[in-house]
Amino acid sequence: MTKFYRLLALGALIGVGAWLSARSHGEPTVDNKGRPIPTIAPAPRPAQNLEANLADSKFASAPLHVYEQLNGARLFGAQVKPELPSAPARKRDYVILVSTSAAQAGAGWIGANQITEAFIETANEGDRIALWFVSTSEATKALTDGLLDAKADAAQLEQAKQKLKKQYPSGTTDLKSALVKAMDTFSGGGDHRQRVLLFLGDGQSTANPLDHEARANLCKDMVARKIAFFAVPLGLQLDPANLHGFATGTGGMVMRTRVTEEKLTDALKRYQEALAAPIMYGAKITLPAAVTEVYPRELPPLRGDAPTLLVGRMKAAQSLDYTVTGTVAGLATPTTVNVSLEVPVAEADNFFLISMVDQWAKAQTQPALLRADRALLLAYNQSMVLHKDLLINADEAIKRNELDGAARLFAEAQKMSPRDGEAAAGLKIVAKLKDGTLTRE
Repeated sequence: MTKFYRLLALGALIGVGAWLSARSHGEPTVDNKGRPIPTIAPAPRPAQNLEANLADSKFASAPLHVYEQLNGARLFGAQVKPELPSAPARKRDYVILVSTSAAQAGAGWIGANQITEAFIETANEGDRIALWFVSTSEATKALTDGLLDAKADAAQLEQAKQKLKKQYPSGTTDLKSALVKAMDTFSGGGDHRQRVLLFLGDGQSTANPLDHEARANLCKDMVARKIAFFAVPLGLQLDPANLHGFATGTGGMVMRTRVTEEKLTDALKRYQEALAAPIMYGAKITLPAAVTEVYPRELPPLRGDAPTLLVGRMKAAQSLDYTVTGTVAGLATPTTVNVSLEVPVAEADNFFLISMVDQWAKAQTQPALLRADRALLLAYNQSMVLHKDLLINADEAIKRNELDGAARLFAEAQKMSPRDGEAAAGLKIVAKLKDGTLTRE
């Protein structure tokens, strides 16, 4: 019988790492004689709650954002979220991975056991389940003998649950090798079964760290087998690159839980809705001639309930009309979706797109780690903070009569946001201070 209890604290909303490359956050620079300029403390940064900020931001509702450079070139960030047709419900194969890293001790570990039990108890007739715990490469172990029928093998699954409860969080984990082993658990069934890799934990792989290339290769393997990675973040030291990267790269989703506020049954309902949403594989996008450059070059599997980010360059146009074609899992024939987006007025505070497009040009096939709305908001927030830091530190450098350092900081702020009047004004002030036409008194 399903238990109606509240989940214990399952971890706060994921705080993702820096999107932007390391730039001057007030760190020392040097004057024209090579002498270091002392460090200036960066502007205070309020704690970010990405989910709360998202609801109030322009990225929550507007699917297209534009920035116009001084030369008239336009940069854009588009949220691709096609309305996909529903496919007939399929029997599911679940491979549940539970992290046993030391950081899972306490509420995270209790929550992982609760969620595992709930998935096993509520599985449908004909579903199959395999249960693993994730530790080091040598210690990672399957608690079931392959995929077990949720009903016919209920006794064996009960034994597996009891074995999991006897484990305890300790040491490090090797998520990379665990995923390789877990993928091999999926066997048989063909495309008429839905393959769900459900990860419960923090996403850490400290025993065998994952870089972008390793993560991308694992995502390709999962996509080739139509395995979607779904994560329930648990623990206090989350690895957002792995949690979000595997979900976004395979057509899965990060399924958050409102800590201490919702019942397990309510959380499970949201999980099941996410699992049931259609996924489009092999998606190809056809863009209008107005788009002259676009990243990523290859689309990950697309979802209709989570936007995928595209950035690039485009000419002036009234609308952005594109077509997405691919195969929705569970449907035999390809699906084509036509989308038309009204091109909004270019906004000066979208200067963060300069950095995004420039960086993406260096990794053209990599999809964004985050879903589009969150990625855009994060880049926007970080760019705003960094830009403000540069201006504040430039002002402080003027007060210390460190004019070369101030000029460099203003120049960097202007390069970051070319339409920023404050940076341009600051450069003029520095020039006048240098030639004596203006004094600090």
